[in-house]
Amino acid sequence: MIESKPQPAVPAAPVPPQAPAADQPAVTATELPVLPPGGAVVRMLPVAAGVMKVSLDGQEVREYQLQPDQSLNWKVAGSLSCELSVPGLVKVWVDQKEVAVVEYQAFILKTVSPQGQRP
Repeated sequence: MIESKPQPAVPAAPVPPQAPAADQPAVTATELPVLPPGGAVVRMLPVAAGVMKVSLDGQEVREYQLQPDQSLNWKVAGSLSCELSVPGLVKVWVDQKEVAVVEYQAFILKTVSPQGQRP
C-alpha cells in the first residue's frame, strides 16, 4: 500500500482586478483645492475623444465616453475625482473660472481649506 503524504497548500495566484477600486485610482491623483466652501458648479469640456471616470462627493464612479465639445456640468458639494484616458483630455471650470488640469491624468477637485478664510 502506498501512503500519500499530505501536500503543502499552494496558495492560489491572486487574480488581478478587472478595474481599480473606486478609492484606488490606477494613477496617482493630484489634489487641487479649488472648490469654495458650500460647493460649486464644475464644467468639463473635452478637447478630444477619450474616456473619463468621475466620482462626485465620494459617490460611485461613473465612466464617460467623451467626444470633443461635449460639455458636462455638475453641482459639486465637496469633491470631484477624475481620471482621464490621457492627460489634457478636458478643460475644467469651477464657477466659470478655468482650472489648469492639462498636465494631469488624474486629479481631485476639493474644497479650499478653511485656514486663512476665517480668523
